[in-house]
Amino acid sequence: MECSPTCACPGYPDTHPECFKYCPGRDTAFGYFETKPVYQAQFDKKNRKGESLTDNTCSSRWGWWDTFTSAELYDGATYTGNMTAGAGNYNLAASSNAGRFTLSVQPGKVLFSFVAAQGYEFSIFHVDSRCSKPAGCNPGSYTNTYQRTLGTNGASGSGLVVKLPTGCDLTKPYLYFIFHAEVVKKILVTATCPS
Repeated sequence: MECSPTCACPGYPDTHPECFKYCPGRDTAFGYFETKPVYQAQFDKKNRKGESLTDNTCSSRWGWWDTFTSAELYDGATYTGNMTAGAGNYNLAASSNAGRFTLSVQPGKVLFSFVAAQGYEFSIFHVDSRCSKPAGCNPGSYTNTYQRTLGTNGASGSGLVVKLPTGCDLTKPYLYFIFHAEVVKKILVTATCPS
């Protein structure tokens, strides 16, 4: 049986991809590692220890970067974090969990993977990787862009290679990462998109 995009797919299970639609408008999600509070810094306010930052290069955006020492990025190292959507002005109480992501190290390279939370997909995923503090936070300038196809691979990705800029490698004293995604809400075709 074929299913029109406007029907509720009678007889199909709810998980059938044709039973869903994607709400217009995108929310922004940034990733953070709960286990790395010392090195994680909000773009323009304080780090997660509450220490004030003098760096104000990203004062027009909310979000975080994470700092790793070279000792933390050993072969086999794995770090898992949350993708948080709608936390403008760092208001986590008003945010939604949009998914989880993992940064991992294999000999000579950095990989990442992600899984969107139930009811969400990522239309695009950005990872910024640098050996110096980010000088800006516009996702269009991030060093890695992964376009996703909704309904096909927007809900997850694995083994994605994080390219480091020329001259930046895992032996440098510090590496800085930003994880950013455009989040799309996925709902049944019979439901109404939230305002």
